[in-house]
Amino acid sequence: CLNIPELNVAAYQWQDGPHGLNLEAGVGRDPLQNYSTSFPTSVVQGATFDLDLVWKVGEAMGDETVAAHNSVLLAPCMNLLRNPLWGRAQETFGEDSFHLGRVATALTLGLQTYITGCAKHYMANNIEIDRFSINAKMDEQTMREIYGRHFEMVIRDGGVGCIMASYNSVNGTKSTQNKHTLTQVLRYDFGFRGFVLTDWWAMPGRNNGQGPLDEPQHSFQAGEALHAG
Repeated sequence: CLNIPELNVAAYQWQDGPHGLNLEAGVGRDPLQNYSTSFPTSVVQGATFDLDLVWKVGEAMGDETVAAHNSVLLAPCMNLLRNPLWGRAQETFGEDSFHLGRVATALTLGLQTYITGCAKHYMANNIEIDRFSINAKMDEQTMREIYGRHFEMVIRDGGVGCIMASYNSVNGTKSTQNKHTLTQVLRYDFGFRGFVLTDWWAMPGRNNGQGPLDEPQHSFQAGEALHAG
């Protein structure tokens, strides 16, 4: 994101997490300027039930993010671990909404000592199979009390500054264009005041979001996403 001085918009740069700053390695990179700490995976952090320790991990990750000249870390990962075959099971803290909310809040408070955290993946993104096209169907109570509760906690208790919208649809509408989940639930009801970021290819497009859009569809769908929040 570029600086836009006339609008008083400052640039932000992000790196991925979630159990340490993900810096690219490779030929030509200075090893003394391009390394970070690999902490125990998130699922192990969650198993400690030690909020003070997780806070310290988040603080260290935030410090390293600043040192890498970035300002947003794509963490905490807050998916409910309901399926052991989920390919990113190690990236989240566990399977209980309340536990997820407490641990993610601790990590966020540590992170945001220095930078902005980005809680992901909102919402009901719990399986890799057909993740580009899967539709999570649920009633309103289930959405708020099971799949939304931990996000509400990290917003109200952790003050997280960024939320990542997931690949899947919720009740038939893509998460990136779902006004009910992004505006009514997230902003009006949960009190979120930050910015929403799409998961990398979650915006609709050819090949279920993995290819470029066709004109003039891209403008229409971008407008839908902005209107949704």
